[in-house]
Amino acid sequence: MLVKEAKAVAHQWVQEEGSKLPGFVGAFYHGSTNWLPADVILPATSDLDIMLVFEDEVPAAKLGKFRYRDVLLEVSYLPQAQVQSPEQVLGNYHLAGSFRQPGIIADPSGRLTELQAAVAAAYANRR
Repeated sequence: MLVKEAKAVAHQWVQEEGSKLPGFVGAFYHGSTNWLPADVILPATSDLDIMLVFEDEVPAAKLGKFRYRDVLLEVSYLPQAQVQSPEQVLGNYHLAGSFRQPGIIADPSGRLTELQAAVAAAYANRR
């Protein structure tokens, strides 16, 4: 399966399942698939990381890794407080790479999309 096809499956899972969790405010692709071209094959043993963002507290039980429509997803949670400003995201190497290019899956308020654009504009700048 191509990376773009796996991301489409992940997007579908977020729409059908993840977005229905209490306190959900958004989701984005996270991890190594953000660095892969869309038209390369995602190895069957590789997972596709998804970060779900929640308004306040994150759910106590992490979903972790599971198969959904032949894609191994790894779903993690993040409180919205950790993605409030471009400076905050850029200061966290675990998050900055996920915002360097478009990768927002769901964003009802539009805040994650605005944040992504601001992070992408400053991502390559040295400090």
